[in-house]
Amino acid sequence: MTDDATALYFQDLRAALIALGPIGDRIVVVGGVVPLFYRHHPDFVMPRLPPDRTRDIDIAVPRDLPADHGRLDDLLVAAGFVVVHNRATNPAVTLFQPARYGDVDRGESYIEILTPAVGRPEPVTERLKLHGVVAQRLRYMDLALDHAITMDASRLPELRLDRPLLVRIPHPVSFVVHKLLVMSYRGVGKFDRDAAYLYDVACATVPAWASFTSELAKLGRPGSTRAKWIAKAGADARRWFGSEHGDGSLGASRVLRSIHPEGPTQVEVAGMVGALLDAIGLPRGQEERGRAR
Repeated sequence: MTDDATALYFQDLRAALIALGPIGDRIVVVGGVVPLFYRHHPDFVMPRLPPDRTRDIDIAVPRDLPADHGRLDDLLVAAGFVVVHNRATNPAVTLFQPARYGDVDRGESYIEILTPAVGRPEPVTERLKLHGVVAQRLRYMDLALDHAITMDASRLPELRLDRPLLVRIPHPVSFVVHKLLVMSYRGVGKFDRDAAYLYDVACATVPAWASFTSELAKLGRPGSTRAKWIAKAGADARRWFGSEHGDGSLGASRVLRSIHPEGPTQVEVAGMVGALLDAIGLPRGQEERGRAR
């Protein structure tokens, strides 16, 4: 993003978080902006390099989100957002974007509502019963909703908030496991960016690593479906970050060095992400095979 586009993105993010404040204890901010929040969390640290930027504002909500504090669409429209439809799905997913972009084409920044895909994998969308929103159904999204932490968004200087605003974001262990699970479905560009996010999270959360092993147990009891998810995440982590030749190590280095000439080498990525995976308790070994591209 250009500097102007970045400033506008944070303006939009601030407006969205304020608008959704009345239901903030029931939703979770997810996606590529989460590593930025970790950088300013009081239990973590600021990595030496700025993070990769996203233009999305992804909000995870439970399928049965109550409307006693307002409907999602009403809250966002009242804050100056307009509805635009992503017609790649049927019914079309509801997106919200600043009015400056109009209501026909998707703009540079937009809000998407995500909800867990529970049970059968289809359909890919779900109309929330109490809200005028068609959300995208995504596998594993319940990990973020069920294992979140709360922080004060006013700690992010980019948001220029003049008062505390509590938001919920995924616990880093949940974020890492979720990313590892979805990366195998991503195209090359998004795969590499996800790998870069994992490196950034590893750098930011070093002070809290000692607590991460116990957090993994909270995600899924032995023998449960979630335990199987965790095992799959560990196997993928071993392939992608088990050595400097893994696709995750190469992809993260490629993305970050394209942004910062002093970005990490693939050896540094493998070492840092591998150390985080060890701290979480996910298995790690030598790379077994590359990712099919």
